[in-house]
Amino acid sequence: MSQRWLKFLEKFGSGVKSPDPPIDDATLLGTGPEIDPKMYEHYEVLFHLYGPLTGSPWVPYQCPTIFASIDKLNITPDTVELSPGYHEEHPPQAWQWLSPDTMVIVDLPDGAAIEVGVTLMKKGAQFVSTFDHWPFSSTVRTATPVIKTQNHIDTMRTLAPEVHALRQNLTPDVAPIWLCDSRRLGDDMPDPTPGTFDNRYYIDDSILPGVNTLQKGGIRRIVHLNEQLKDDPLPDLVPFIIEANKAGIAIEKVAIKDKNTWVQPQPMTEMPFKTRLPIRGFRRTDMGGFGKMVPVPSEGSYGSGGGGG
Repeated sequence: MSQRWLKFLEKFGSGVKSPDPPIDDATLLGTGPEIDPKMYEHYEVLFHLYGPLTGSPWVPYQCPTIFASIDKLNITPDTVELSPGYHEEHPPQAWQWLSPDTMVIVDLPDGAAIEVGVTLMKKGAQFVSTFDHWPFSSTVRTATPVIKTQNHIDTMRTLAPEVHALRQNLTPDVAPIWLCDSRRLGDDMPDPTPGTFDNRYYIDDSILPGVNTLQKGGIRRIVHLNEQLKDDPLPDLVPFIIEANKAGIAIEKVAIKDKNTWVQPQPMTEMPFKTRLPIRGFRRTDMGGFGKMVPVPSEGSYGSGGGGG
């Protein structure tokens, strides 16, 4: 269990402690021939399924925020219609390049990151979720969140049985896939206005391993997967990619809109420019993660996180 998850449990007042030995799929979901589908709505089950395998070196980097929100805000995950384009016939040899020495950063909007991640998982991979934001939920006011989250949660619920089945044949040394929501910085959205729930966020060092950890984990290549080849990684990932490149880790890219790259990733021949993130413009909560109301001037500051206010 990740240290961040334990910190969440402490702040929620939970008496749950890290299991010893670490929890596995059979302990959490049982070993019977049929699993109650309601189990796949449980926040801890989703946290487990969309995180690294027990014994993996990537366990500490799993981000618990969106999973904790399911419990704290009483969100009920539902099934959702998937995007057919990610599940149609792929080019011959697609994704065959995936190997245990490769870290993949899947950086796509909303549920697309999860759908593509599950496609890659079929080739042998495990997840690290990076969704560090709270949905909006309040019984006393209404607000528009900058980043809508329900479809994201529903996509995880929809694919949970398949993820559960795939995990049964995996070992902790398979390739890690960092699942990222490319909407997180809010770059293509209007600036949050007073009365808006601002849950924009960035991926910080607690969710990304250092170069030494990557090398000790056997990582020799990082593949950045986004929508188009011409698009650079988002600014919060650039320092991580540059440092890995300086350490001799190969950096390559795949575009979901260019199926040729599904077969053969392209080298990232030019490193993206490092730009400063205006981190003071993001709204961290007292419990961890991001998401607060933008105050209306007459009301002052309110909404300490977790969608409340």
